[in-house]
This record gives sequence, C-alpha cells and structure tokens, in this order.
Amino acid sequence: METRRVILVIADISGYTRFTRLHRLSQAHAESIICELLEAVIAQTEHPLELHEFLGDAASFYALSDGTPTTARSVFDQVNRFCAAFRERSGELTGECSLCVCGACRTAGTLRLKVIVHEGEVVITRLRDLERVSGEDVILAHRLLKMTTTPSSVTAARSYPWR
Repeated sequence: METRRVILVIADISGYTRFTRLHRLSQAHAESIICELLEAVIAQTEHPLELHEFLGDAASFYALSDGTPTTARSVFDQVNRFCAAFRERSGELTGECSLCVCGACRTAGTLRLKVIVHEGEVVITRLRDLERVSGEDVILAHRLLKMTTTPSSVTAARSYPWR
C-alpha cells in the first residue's frame, strides 16, 4: 500500500442509463454499442495512462504524476485522441446500425462522452492481481462526473495552466 500523486481520468458515456432503460428489448445491441465505444476510448491510451477499472458505462484511468507539464500534456493529448475516437466510432456505429431497426441501434448516435481529469493523492493497494486506487481525490473525481455540464462549464474546464 502506498500513497501517490496521480492524474485521474474518468471517461463516462453520458446517457447510458436512459439508453439502456429505453432499450430493454434490444439490450444485447445496447451493450454491444457501449462496449464498442469504450473499446474505441481504451485503444487510444498508452503509458503513462493506465486503465484502472470499468464502472458500467465508464472507464477509469490513472497516470503517476511527476508534477511536470510533460506528463500532464501526455494525458491531455490522450484524452483528446480518445474523445475523437469515441466520436468517430459513434458515427460509424450509427451508419452500421442503419440496417437494424431496434431502438438501441437507431439512437446510438445520441450517446456522448464526458471526461473528468483531476490531479490528486490516492492510495494504491494490490488486491490479488489488480491495483486498487482509492482516497478522497477519487471520490471527488466521481462527484465531478455527476455534475451537469453546459458549454460554458466545458470551456472553463479546458483552461489548463500547462497548455
């Protein structure tokens, strides 16, 4: 068990609960769409960003922080890449699903990606073969995820000091 400074990243698919609730009859297609979108996000990550866990419709990552702009820039670039990959795959899925008339396939294009990036202290523990990241800053990142975003809050959130 050790305490480390990290950059936490949570990529959450907005609209997931409504999407799956509305499409109970096409649940297999709904889950397939979510998995495809999460895979597009994960495929764009590399060191120093490490996949930590899946949380239903979200993927949680962390990168050990050395406090330098280089690490922050690497994380920021990866977030930009996986947001672009999400949008691209979402568009592809919408086109691929045009042959299927189920509700999940018809509304796949309505899903959006919300990303929280937060630097803070965490406790890293090992449980079996998995690393577990916990602490107040992890809780804070999850609370930030639950906030409603508007265009002005997204713009404000992109004002990074290391840009």
